[in-house]
Amino acid sequence: MKSKLIPVILAAAMALSLTACSHSSTSTTTVTTSFTDENGETTTHTTTTTSENGETVTEETVTEENAAGDEITEEPAEEFTEEDMDTPYEADESDIPTLRDEWADYFEYGAEGTTNEDERVLFTYDSPDPLTQAAIMIISPDDILTIYDVGPVQSDGDYYVIEDVDGDVELPFVVTDTADDHFEMTFKDGSYAELYYVDKDTIIDDMVSIIEQISE
Repeated sequence: MKSKLIPVILAAAMALSLTACSHSSTSTTTVTTSFTDENGETTTHTTTTTSENGETVTEETVTEENAAGDEITEEPAEEFTEEDMDTPYEADESDIPTLRDEWADYFEYGAEGTTNEDERVLFTYDSPDPLTQAAIMIISPDDILTIYDVGPVQSDGDYYVIEDVDGDVELPFVVTDTADDHFEMTFKDGSYAELYYVDKDTIIDDMVSIIEQISE
């Protein structure tokens, strides 16, 4: 990728903020991811982790909105601390939808590979025909996440475009030269990637792990 790549883009409904106060030893990390289904309903998953004086508290909220932007449901935030890990309530965490759970509901297929510029590409999507939901990550040769785009897929002439919520990133691409074990993805700037199919669990784990590393 050329001028499209900038140091770190947390787009497609992922907002990441980190603040720290030296006098109180407090840090807060927030990760937000949104998906819009074919009915126009948007589900937003927000995870906020706060560490203060050695104690960590995590809050998770799931919000749903209809096509008009009206909120239709909101689940109360779930709170737990590191001390909860030693209590019988640890099992309750399984009731909290994780990002892996949400992605497993949206995506069925995946592929990984490299571009002609030695960038790593991870791509997951709901269906090859029609392609309606997808996520893509591009990582530079020095391991910097330069593109993260997730959301509904629209057509832009001959190209596909993943429409992220923020609208800050557009990476038009077209899929060509499909084979049994791989396909070629060509981007509008002329660069291209050779991607090999991986199973659903692998692509979701690899991509979500990158998000988790950023939020640590």
